[in-house]
Amino acid sequence: MHQAYDFMVERNSEQRVSHDGTRGGDGPRSLFAVSLAELWEAADNPTLDRVAAAAAARMRAARGKGSGCRVSVQRISDWRAGRNVPARFESVVPVLLTLIELAGSPSRIPRGLSDLRAWHRLWKTARGVVDSAEPGVHSLSPRRRRGVLPPFSEADLALEAAATMIRAFECLLVPELLQTDDYARAVVTLGYWSPSEQLRRVELRRRRREILGPSGGPTLWAVLDEAVLHRPVGGTQVLRTQLEHLVEMSSRPNVVIQVLPFFASGHAAVGTSFTMLRFAGDALPDIVCLPRLTGAAYLDRPDELDPYRRAMDHLAVQAETGDRSRARLVAAAAELAGDSRSDRC
Repeated sequence: MHQAYDFMVERNSEQRVSHDGTRGGDGPRSLFAVSLAELWEAADNPTLDRVAAAAAARMRAARGKGSGCRVSVQRISDWRAGRNVPARFESVVPVLLTLIELAGSPSRIPRGLSDLRAWHRLWKTARGVVDSAEPGVHSLSPRRRRGVLPPFSEADLALEAAATMIRAFECLLVPELLQTDDYARAVVTLGYWSPSEQLRRVELRRRRREILGPSGGPTLWAVLDEAVLHRPVGGTQVLRTQLEHLVEMSSRPNVVIQVLPFFASGHAAVGTSFTMLRFAGDALPDIVCLPRLTGAAYLDRPDELDPYRRAMDHLAVQAETGDRSRARLVAAAAELAGDSRSDRC
């Protein structure tokens, strides 16, 4: 059994239980909690009592000295743990302003989280308050809005940046976190989007790749169906450069790339690409992201996660080892180089 697989099975066997013993929620709600945790860290991790007292003082100043304003420590704790989201955005504003003030310089606050407008968007997504101008969400029926985020959104960036481990299976395309600009451009041009929207999506993928930098960031473990190595997205040269990039990325200590060969004729995830995110600590559950043409669904209930965990573990066993996978990538790139020379003759 592969060493990487042993490591991941051990991690997957750990219990992921929140402070109140529950394991519910959805991806957008977890995103709100992850973002609040980031802002809390930027503020040097103040105590709950300190934040609650400062937020209450801010509310009294805004409403008048005679008002009996109080911010519950338990409520703030629930927001941080992702157990619930405030019913009214105004309820969380004093807490956000307190944390922003404690953080001091805006440069210390990640992802523009010093902007209340950004927080309002996060809150709306977490509460399921759908903006009709938001692509990929407004057309969904009310029963399916919960847990769905727009495609290629800032939400993807925030969740991935906060994760400690990202596991991905791709049966059609190179995982987005491993795509070169040219390959990503070729993929997004397949959609029915305007040129400006295509540029936005390529740029967002470039920003998402930055989390795999040399310092910090999550570990990425990707399993690719062998068909991905031969599907000429963008043409021969684009695919060859993409495969060479995969070879380079596979040498990084925080990146594991496995190839599921054609001779593995049947597997538990036939025709289904998905990504699993794991976060530090035990407050937030794992999340499974299922890409859709008009959005992405996020799952984190135990009964929903377990089949994907088992499928991913099974895929890791069926796939080639890291060294053999790298050899397949090198051979596929070399074959494309030979094809290019033949075309020029």
